[in-house]
This record gives sequence, C-alpha cells and structure tokens, in this order.
Amino acid sequence: MSKKLTALILIFVLCFSACSGARTDVKTPSDAEATEQFSENTYGDGFIGAWISYIEIKSACESEQTFTDFLALMLDNFERVGVTDVFFHVRPFADAVYPSELFPSSSAVCESQGDELKFDYLNVALREVVSRGMRLHAWINPYRVSSDADVNKLADTNKAKQWYAENSGRVLEVGSKLWLNPADNEVQKLVTDGVRELLELYPGLSGIHIDDYFYPAELSDEDEAFYESYTASGGRLSLSEWRRENVTNLVSSLYRTVKQFGADKLFSISPSGKVDDCMNVSCADVELWCSSEGYCDMILPQIYFGFENEAQPFNTCLSRWKSLCKGGSVRLIPALALYKCGSEDPYAGEKGRREWLDNSDIIKRQVLEIKREGLEGFSLYSGSYVNFSISFYEKELDNLMSVL
Repeated sequence: MSKKLTALILIFVLCFSACSGARTDVKTPSDAEATEQFSENTYGDGFIGAWISYIEIKSACESEQTFTDFLALMLDNFERVGVTDVFFHVRPFADAVYPSELFPSSSAVCESQGDELKFDYLNVALREVVSRGMRLHAWINPYRVSSDADVNKLADTNKAKQWYAENSGRVLEVGSKLWLNPADNEVQKLVTDGVRELLELYPGLSGIHIDDYFYPAELSDEDEAFYESYTASGGRLSLSEWRRENVTNLVSSLYRTVKQFGADKLFSISPSGKVDDCMNVSCADVELWCSSEGYCDMILPQIYFGFENEAQPFNTCLSRWKSLCKGGSVRLIPALALYKCGSEDPYAGEKGRREWLDNSDIIKRQVLEIKREGLEGFSLYSGSYVNFSISFYEKELDNLMSVL
C-alpha cells in the first residue's frame, strides 16, 4: 500500500468517526425490487464508475457499524461526483468478504484467512449502494492466491492450499507469489462456480467484474508441464497463444455464467491500459474480447497516463482502445487515475514526470476527450481519492464536475 493511500484512508477514518451513526433506514433489496430497479436502461444517461478495493475495505472492517459509516461517507462523495456504478472488491486472494461455500473468509477482513466473518461485507455494501440509486458490481481476482509464497498463511479450507499440497500444478509459485493455473480445467470450474454462487446469493448485483491479474509478468516455465501435455496431445498453438486461449476460455465461461442470470447482468473487465502488455505479458487477448461478442459487456482499460506521458500519452492510448472496440457490442469505459493527482509520476518520462503535480484539470480534460470520442462514460480509481476534504483532489474534482 502506498503512503499516499494509507494517509488518505486515515483521513476517511477520522472523518467518519465523527459521523452520527450508520444508516438504519435501508434494507437489502428483495429479488423483486432488484429486478425492477435493474431492468431499466443499464447505462441511463451516462456511466461514471468508481472502485472500492480490499485495501479500503480493510481499513474499516472492525465492526458493521464502523464499516457502514466508512462506506456511507465514501458513497456520499460518490454522489457528489455523480457516480452511477460501484466496483466492490469481494474476492481479492482466492478468498471472500461474504459467506461462501467455495472460498474461505478473506484476510482483508479477518485476522487470518478462514476466521469467522464478523458480518457480511458485501450485503452491507449492496444495501448502501442500491439505496442511493447506484449499481453494484462484485469485483473478483480470478487467479491471484497470495502476495507471498507462504502457503501456511492460507486457510486449510482454501482449495488452492489443498492443490498446492497435492503438487498438482494447479497452483503456480511465481517469484514470491501464488497463482491459480489458468490452464487447468478444475481451476476454471472453481472460478466459474464462484461467480454463479455470487449471483445466486446476491440477486441485486448488477454484474461481475475482473481486473488485470491474469498471467503474472514474472512467469517463465512454471506451467511447462501443462504446455507439454497440450502439445503432446496435438496442440499447435505457440506458448503465448496457448496462454491467451486459456484466459479467454475462462472469460467466455464467466460471460456465459453471468448471462444465465439475465441479459441485464453485466460482465466487465479492467485490463492494463497498455494493449501490448495485455497481449504479450499477461496473455489477455483484449483484441479478441473487444471486437467480438461473447466475452464481455464492458472493457475498462486502466488508461492511467497523462497527456505528456512519453511512452503512453493519453490521447494515443485512448484512440487505440477505441479502434479495438470496433464491433459495437463491447462498451469502452476508460478508467482514469484519480489517485495520481498531486503526485509525481516517475514512469512518465522527463516530460510527463510533473504533469500531475503542476495541473489540477487533467481528469477534466480526459473526460472531455472521452466525450469527444463519443464514449458513454468513464471510471475512477479509486474510491478513497473521491475526497473533497483534500485540497488537490478538491480542485481536480471541482474541475471535473464543471463538465459533467
């Protein structure tokens, strides 16, 4: 976690501790209420999204009251900006912030993975978000198991820990991290069943969302045995093509599963903003997903670059993504880096290094470009940065609101 995000979350905690209390006048929507609400035009007059990550959830997970107050403050700020859709992190590391039969409780909200949940975080989030007329999407990381290779930190009930002990190859140890192997059918079944479980338990969800954790960038030959088995059985794809096909098979499966719960349920993906990295590093075939039906409803590329970024200038990157979405069936909703406001960008080159420090209207100008391109919305990363009590965010958000 960056020092900036840590400080920002602390400000949120201090702010909501002074609030008068949780909202007690709202209920989780019934099946009928959810169906009525979400049967309307999915996009309305426009789409403005925002993410709430597991890091943010973790900062206020002590009790249902604490979490509700924290969430209420964040959503109040979302309302000021006009956010329509919230992406809520429910499964960050092959675990869950809701009661699941398939995944252990998350260490993001418990002292240790597998401990008893204090309450149902997703249920509270759904209640609070829907009561404000916003839509909630359950955000999962399908392949990520842990941020370190210490398997003992996983709950005994975690399927990944069981597979690791069996040395089945279904769990890949890549560097200091553990990943589910995208090539394995049982892995794909577990992830798909998890999505089905979510939509069965929470009918008020608008859909399912995954982000950019596909194949890890550090991967070398950890999946060699699976690829050799594939070629031995007559497979002709190259290693990179085979890996892309593995991820695409899961994406297609998730899309079909989501649609089983209604045509209005959405499946969305937020890949890296760098198209070449998607295709060749994380093995995410965004060229196929964006141009063909049956993979996703929305693509939210992380175009976290300023106009002066020397390697990935915003306008060039946006145009490339628009050219990929040529079939018309996939809606392009660019993701914007609100978190960079007021910061130096060390990866933007000498020209772009100070752009986010020296300007307070970058997000505004990016939204204007998005509108000029005829796109129907954008999304902001992340929720904690939609905070009007911090000067550089206040300036940026005020400028943004002047064009909404």
